Amino acid sequence: MNVRGVFLLCRAFLPAMINRGDGDVINLASVTGKRPLTRRTPYAASKLAVIGLTSTLAFEVGASGVRLNSLSPGPV
Repeated sequence: MNVRGVFLLCRAFLPAMINRGDGDVINLASVTGKRPLTRRTPYAASKLAVIGLTSTLAFEVGASGVRLNSLSPGPV
């Protein structure tokens, strides 16, 4: 669900932002996606996928004025 939700929301909202030539998207990832922990394989994989999806989309749509970033909070 971590990746699917991010993908579906980006797919829904990015076209309008691209047409407008402006917009900001902030996707929530996790430090676990960058620094794996024991027994967290599915979670780490999904959060790393969010990071990859966000940076790839940022590369693809950045020239149109839309900014995409991901936040990777640690333990709270």
